[in-house]
Amino acid sequence: METELSDGMQLIVSKFTQLVKSLMQQAEQIDLPEQVRPLEQTLRDQGRSILQLLLQQVLQSVVDRRQESLRACPHCSSNRRHQGVRSRQLDSSLGRLVLTGIYWKCPCCFWHQHSVDSVGDEPVRLLMKDLMVLAGVSSTSFDKAQIVTRHLLGVDADDEAIRHLCLKAGSEPEPGSLPRPCLRAVS
Repeated sequence: METELSDGMQLIVSKFTQLVKSLMQQAEQIDLPEQVRPLEQTLRDQGRSILQLLLQQVLQSVVDRRQESLRACPHCSSNRRHQGVRSRQLDSSLGRLVLTGIYWKCPCCFWHQHSVDSVGDEPVRLLMKDLMVLAGVSSTSFDKAQIVTRHLLGVDADDEAIRHLCLKAGSEPEPGSLPRPCLRAVS
């Protein structure tokens, strides 16, 4: 695991070094304010890509570290069976991540779990959900929210998925808020 992490981190450092060299070469040729925009766009796109790789490496190390601790079933305490290694995609605020982990299944109560669930049991990370909901409620339509999500967050999210997240977020109570009192008819 340490070697994989080191190799992954070396790739990230290498990409970052290439990006810095490329940006410095582009900077030497800037004479007009309009020429700054392509430089900024390159930094934004490639920088996000490097951060996405970093997040994927860090979360994969968490999954790898926790896999064996997930063998015991949380419901009946028996040892679950290894059902193979599978990949799972998670949408983060930096883009789509692909994480690999063991799929566990309990022979007694049939409870099953993917090791990737230890870093997120839903395909969309919480920060990404918040950003998608913000795009959905601040745009005039969910189609426009889809465009905003693609351009600002770098993730292709379906307008119906954004709509669903907004509706779900609107029906959930705010964290830390008091529960709504039950109103009863007075007789």
